[in-house]
Amino acid sequence: MFVRFVATGTDYLSNFKANIKINDCGGTYYIPYAQELKLPNYPNNYTDNMECNIHLRAYSASNYYEMNITSMDIPANSDCTAGDYIEFREESATGELIGRFCGSIDENNTISFNSKGAIVYITFKRDTQRTGRGLKLSVRTLWSSK
Repeated sequence: MFVRFVATGTDYLSNFKANIKINDCGGTYYIPYAQELKLPNYPNNYTDNMECNIHLRAYSASNYYEMNITSMDIPANSDCTAGDYIEFREESATGELIGRFCGSIDENNTISFNSKGAIVYITFKRDTQRTGRGLKLSVRTLWSSK
């Protein structure tokens, strides 16, 4: 980001004020084989009212992902559409929904699912009500024979 403030030399009372909000999670991850992701501040509680957008990208279009949520602490709601949730989509924010999750699981009860393609878009949405520890996600890149 670049910000430039210019004022004339005659107006010594000129000022500039800006609020900058830097997301504490998000980005693009290239997963060559297997990786564990901890989102967003796991195992500590995450902060309120923020959205994380994460891209998982494989090096080849012939890859897809096997994903396992091995630990999750996200306040539950009836259908995981309001409040806090994590959502997985194919390719982009508007791509086909792979799954949307909230609630609590431990390492004895994992949630497993696969993507169809080499790009997965993850949105972790947090409201201002309650927070949790987030989640631990195991991601493995596999080769498609299609």
